[in-house]
Amino acid sequence: MGIWIAILIFIILITLAALWQICRGVLRLLAAFKGRERLSRGALAGAVFAVLAVFAVLALSLRTMNAVIIFCHLAVFWFLADLLFGLAGTLLKRRPGRLLPAVLAFLAAFSVLSLGWYQAHHVARTEYRLTTDKRIPDLRMVMLADVHLGTTFDAAGFQELLEVMEQEKPDMMLIVGDYVDESTSREDMEKAAQALGKIRPPLGIFYVFGNHDRSPRAFGAAELAAGLRENGVTVLEDEIAEPAPGVLIAGRKDLSAVRQKGGFRMPLGDLLPADSRERYAVVMDHQPAAFAETAAAGADLAVSGHTHGGQLFPFNRAGLLLGVVDAVYGHSRTGGTDFIVTSGISDWAIRFKTGTFSEYTVISVSGRKD
Repeated sequence: MGIWIAILIFIILITLAALWQICRGVLRLLAAFKGRERLSRGALAGAVFAVLAVFAVLALSLRTMNAVIIFCHLAVFWFLADLLFGLAGTLLKRRPGRLLPAVLAFLAAFSVLSLGWYQAHHVARTEYRLTTDKRIPDLRMVMLADVHLGTTFDAAGFQELLEVMEQEKPDMMLIVGDYVDESTSREDMEKAAQALGKIRPPLGIFYVFGNHDRSPRAFGAAELAAGLRENGVTVLEDEIAEPAPGVLIAGRKDLSAVRQKGGFRMPLGDLLPADSRERYAVVMDHQPAAFAETAAAGADLAVSGHTHGGQLFPFNRAGLLLGVVDAVYGHSRTGGTDFIVTSGISDWAIRFKTGTFSEYTVISVSGRKD
C-alpha cells in the first residue's frame, strides 16, 4: 500500500508541475503577442483558466490519467524546446521568438502520443519458438492477456481479434488474466464469452483470473467464471489441467488475492503433481512474479501479463525497479524454465503505449523426436 501512496503523490506532483510549466509558457506567449513584460490580472487569470479548462475537458473525455499524460508530454517537450532555443540564443547572441518552441513542443507531443495511441489500439503479433528435451507432440499456443473488455474495444472488437488469432491454428489458447475491467458491462462480458465459444482449438481454451477480474462491477467473479465455462473455457484457479499426453497446464490464483485481500494461494510445488517434471508443465500466472519459485518447481514454461509491457516511456521498467514484478516484457529463462510476459491486447485507464505496443503472442514448442 505504501508504494501506491508514493506513486499517487508522485502523479499529483508531476501533474502540478506540468500545469505550472504550461501556464508559464502560455503566459509568456501572451505577453510576447501583446508586447508587454507584464500582463494585467485579468489576462493572467484568463490564461490560467483556459489551461485548466482544457485539462478538465481532456480529463472528462479521456479520463484524468490520460489528461495528465498529455499535459506532462507537452510540458516536458516545451521545457526542452525552451532550453534548446535559450542555449541557441545565447550562442548566437540573438533572442529567439516565443512561438517556435511552443509549436515544436506541440508537434513533438502530438507525434509521440499519436504513436502511443496507435500502439495501444493496434494489436500486433509476436511469436516465440521454444524447444524441449521432453517427448511431447509439437505445441502451438496463442497467449493473450489484459483484454480489459470495454476499454480499447467492446465484445464485437474482441470477436474480430479472436478471428485473427484463430487463423494461427493454435492447439490451445491461454488467457492470462484481466479479461474484464471495472467498467465492463454484463452484456459485453456475455457476448465476449460467446465469441470465445466459437473458437475451438483442439486442446481447449484456458483462463486464469487477474487482479481486475475480481473488482466490483455489475457482475461478480463467479458469474464471469460461469459465463466462460458455459462457452467451453476451462477456468483454473490453483488447479491443473491435462490437455494432451505429457502436457500439464497449471493455473495459479492471482497474487492480488494474497497481497491485497489476505488470501492464500497454493505453493506451486504443491500444486504440480509429483510426476510433473516428466511432463511439459505450463504455468499460467497473471502477474510475472515468483520466478524463483516457478523455476524451483520444475515448470517448463510460465506465461504472464499484467505489466502492459511497461506502458509508458521512461517508466516502462518502474515495476521491475520497485521489485513488484520479476520481468516487464518478453522472453527470459531462469534455470530450466522459459518465462514469457506479454504486453497485452488492450489497456486499462491509460490509452497510450509509448514504451511498448499491444500484442497477442504465438508460442511454438518443439518436443524431442527420438
